[in-house]
Amino acid sequence: MFLGFHGACPFTDVVDCMIALPGQLFYTTQIPACLWFLSRNKSNGKFQNRQKHTLFIDARNMGELIDRVHRELSDNDIQKIASTYHAWRLSACGDAQAGGENSAGEYEDVPGFCKSVPTEKIREHGYVLTPGRYIGAAEIEDDLPAPRPGVFFVYVIACEGDSYYIGHTDNLPRRWQEHITGKGADWTKKNKPRYIPHYEEFQSREEAVAREKELKTTSGPFLRPSEQVNFAFSELTESLFSKIRANADENRTLSSLRDTLLPKLISGELRVPDAEKSIEPACAGTADREAGV
Repeated sequence: MFLGFHGACPFTDVVDCMIALPGQLFYTTQIPACLWFLSRNKSNGKFQNRQKHTLFIDARNMGELIDRVHRELSDNDIQKIASTYHAWRLSACGDAQAGGENSAGEYEDVPGFCKSVPTEKIREHGYVLTPGRYIGAAEIEDDLPAPRPGVFFVYVIACEGDSYYIGHTDNLPRRWQEHITGKGADWTKKNKPRYIPHYEEFQSREEAVAREKELKTTSGPFLRPSEQVNFAFSELTESLFSKIRANADENRTLSSLRDTLLPKLISGELRVPDAEKSIEPACAGTADREAGV
């Protein structure tokens, strides 16, 4: 949708608002999404003149779990996000517009939640449109859930040497950063972390600690397999783990391409046909893996 708006001049200023949503909102993926609000004319007289400004909203910490893997935004969450956007774009004269948006109140930047950013500031960051970069919240791994009050995580880290580390935390992105920088645990200092293949969410630290202990010991409903069973399991699953690693590498490649190409598309430095040529090698690699080449 957005690519059709990039023009010949640097940064066509059509991005009105960016909203980063929490993960686990969808049943087919846990990856968080980002909403783009576009406007061809930010000074049409109906609302405040918003030329050369973009609103960033970070809603990654909003919503409540309805089960272990699915989250929903409450009516209050949705109202807070909508009211923030409406207040930001409201006409400076205060007249009711668009069905009474003036009821949203006066807009103001809220650290960690929303910020109105001038285009010049966005240009300084290479036209990267990640809300956390401007709002003040630290950027997190795209595939890890943001911390939320009262939620605890039990996680498994796959390390070099086919070893695993199990732990619990109330902030999974921060804890992952500690592990990969050698500040997490003695085990991950000696055995380099590769990725997090699994994590679970709990509503209390006590539940998380109990689950961690269950996974680490034989006191839970798990039996320690014999060496023969371990070997047979490794033989059967090695191809699957190899595919997991390949998919993780592919995700990193695609993320890098996104971060590299998107600013250039936004600024007009790169055209869509040129961008398509740039991603052809990555797409070809994906097709080869799907075909088993």
